[in-house]
Amino acid sequence: MATLSVIRRWARAGRRAVARKVIRPQNLDGERLIALAPKDTVRRQVDDVLRAAGVRSVIVVETPNSATVCALAMEGIGVGLVNPYAIDGYALRGVVFWPFSATVNFKSLLIFRPGVPKSRLVRDLVSALISARNVKAREHP
Repeated sequence: MATLSVIRRWARAGRRAVARKVIRPQNLDGERLIALAPKDTVRRQVDDVLRAAGVRSVIVVETPNSATVCALAMEGIGVGLVNPYAIDGYALRGVVFWPFSATVNFKSLLIFRPGVPKSRLVRDLVSALISARNVKAREHP
């Protein structure tokens, strides 16, 4: 699970958004939105949240990947809602991130073949991924 982050390039961050500490769905009314792919479960959650708030967003690009949303926002294409785990390095390149007030959850899975023992390398990788997730979850509650 992760909360969403609203992103926008520094140079294009309007006065309205910069002054806010948290972005609410209503703040996205009329914004150019870089959206996740229509079949993505997070996209459907975001669509439901925006619809319930009466928000009219203008979807300018759809992508299956949060990192692509960050890259497009960095180029000034629009704003996006992304998994906080995908934002590393983008703040250094001028992308601004704000927490999003609505609850929308990302889900990540590690899938293993049943009945096949995991090697030490795989177990160590899983342990490292879980540790990294827990650190990031503390940074982005």
